[in-house]
Amino acid sequence: MNVADEKKTRQIFTDLIAPHLVTQASDIKQTNITLLKIEQHLEKINNKVADHRKIINENLPHTIVHCSQIETIGKIRDNMISRKAIVSAIIIAIPLTGAIFGIISHFLN
Repeated sequence: MNVADEKKTRQIFTDLIAPHLVTQASDIKQTNITLLKIEQHLEKINNKVADHRKIINENLPHTIVHCSQIETIGKIRDNMISRKAIVSAIIIAIPLTGAIFGIISHFLN
C-alpha cells in the first residue's frame, strides 16, 4: 500500500464516518439541551420545596397560635358554645317552668 492508497482509504473512511459524526454531534447537542431543561426544572422544584419546608418548620408544632384558620375556629367555637348554652337553657327551663306551674296551681287550689 502506497501513500496514495492510504490517502484514498482514509478519505473513504472519513466519508463513511462523517454522517455518523454529524448525527452524533446533533444527538449530543439535543441531549445537553434536554439536560439543561431538566436541571432548570429541578432547581425550580427545589426552591419550592425549600419554601414549603420553611413554612412547615415555622408552623410546627401546630397549635392554635400558629393556625391560619384561627378566626374560623373561633367562630365555630362561639357558635358551639352559644348553641350549647341555648340547648342547656331550654332543657333546664322546661322542667323548671313545669315545676313553677305545678307549685302555683297547687297553691291556687
